[in-house]
Amino acid sequence: MENKNTKRIFSPIVITIVCILIIALGVATFILIYTYVADSNKPTTDENHVSTIVSRVYTTSDDFLAHIEDIVGIDIPDGYTTYRSSTALDTFSFEINKYHNTIDYFTCVFFHNATDEELSEIEEIIAQDKRFKSSLGDMKKIVDVNGGEVLDEYKLVYIMDTSEFNTLPDKAGEYRIITIFYDTDLHCFSIEEYNNNYYKTVYPTE
Repeated sequence: MENKNTKRIFSPIVITIVCILIIALGVATFILIYTYVADSNKPTTDENHVSTIVSRVYTTSDDFLAHIEDIVGIDIPDGYTTYRSSTALDTFSFEINKYHNTIDYFTCVFFHNATDEELSEIEEIIAQDKRFKSSLGDMKKIVDVNGGEVLDEYKLVYIMDTSEFNTLPDKAGEYRIITIFYDTDLHCFSIEEYNNNYYKTVYPTE
């Protein structure tokens, strides 16, 4: 008799505890699922950057250079007794980059007709512009130079997506880049605009 009474007394308690545990387990499962779904919908810092810069269409070197001057905020000299390009030396070109689905540009600005005094003035302006560096340094990781170093004495790299000069982005991914290099021997600017990938090195944390 005593055992039966004990079972009757504790049976509702056991049932209640089991019900509470089932409810708690259901709530915990819901919270875990909700947290996972919410986090999966959030942009993470690990995602690669995708450039949103639209590559515009330029059909002449003058139009392209005017665009470069406007974006970078640099004056490419044309007030001298020189020329930007000529029929013989017009290096302006563009190509469709199928990998990035963009238009990439290249041109050179020569100063062969400039006097020594004019060349000195041009190169003095470049030398005083702190945006021009003597070495690419870490920017080789994003600039299309096949891992090497260009021979031009002055180098400027502008990342259009971040609006920064000579500074690597925080995230890996695709970026629209402008490079301006100046060669003191050839007396010319080499100017490019193109999309390239930046593969950021991630070091394991302890």
